[in-house]
Amino acid sequence: MLDNNYNSEVLQQLLPQKVRELIREGRLREPTAKMATRYTKGTLIVIPKCEAYDFLIYTQRNSKACPVLEVSDAGSKEFRLTAPGSDITRDISRYSIYERGELVGEADSLERYWRPDLVSFLLGCSRSFEAVLQFAGVQLRHVDDGYDIPLFITNIKTIPSGHLSSPLVVSMRPIKRQDLMKTMKITSLLEDIHGAPIHIGDPELIGIKDLRTPDFGAPLLLAEDEVPVFWASSITAKLALIRNRSEFLITQAPGHDFITDILSADLSSLME
Repeated sequence: MLDNNYNSEVLQQLLPQKVRELIREGRLREPTAKMATRYTKGTLIVIPKCEAYDFLIYTQRNSKACPVLEVSDAGSKEFRLTAPGSDITRDISRYSIYERGELVGEADSLERYWRPDLVSFLLGCSRSFEAVLQFAGVQLRHVDDGYDIPLFITNIKTIPSGHLSSPLVVSMRPIKRQDLMKTMKITSLLEDIHGAPIHIGDPELIGIKDLRTPDFGAPLLLAEDEVPVFWASSITAKLALIRNRSEFLITQAPGHDFITDILSADLSSLME
């Protein structure tokens, strides 16, 4: 459901506090990729406190894939550092609920699922740097055409923590050859949202046999002047918890990212 007062162009320019307010009121239920586009988006991971230590260590050992923007206190519903006044249980337009590694449902609110022992992690999301790249003149065809990014499970191992382990998951964006150096330079400065690519070019070198069959998301075929560029994805963390059959896990539904109050970059510095 899209509020008739807010078309896609208006949503791109809204402040994150306003977007979260509209979601909380039930007036926005769409994926958030094109909302408050200058602001950092995050991947939500909510798990019981008894599993939080191993997961925190996992994120520290694999920070390229799992950059931590904030960790809540147990039972807290607010990301008070990155989004003061936020409500973790109502400020995402769609949530996914897992038990023992199995998806058991989706919800527009977490109020009926909330427990005082839950700890919320907010991990950096690579969608956050797309507006920065576009501002710098890098063409992102999938954004212009309204396509989601494909994600692939690679043959690259992450560093385990306790029982948590997973192969690295990557997102892929087709980048024009002429924009490769600019793309690498810009994203390398944005470590909190995955930083520089982990691989450019031949996907088979990282265990991806066919770009037409992503593990998550939709296929995105290359044009003749484009090269596949791969970034580490925070879906790695979600996959580690699912593979471990964690007792209880909440994430946002695909594409329904949490929007923080943090600007993805100081855009004025890119104009110099």
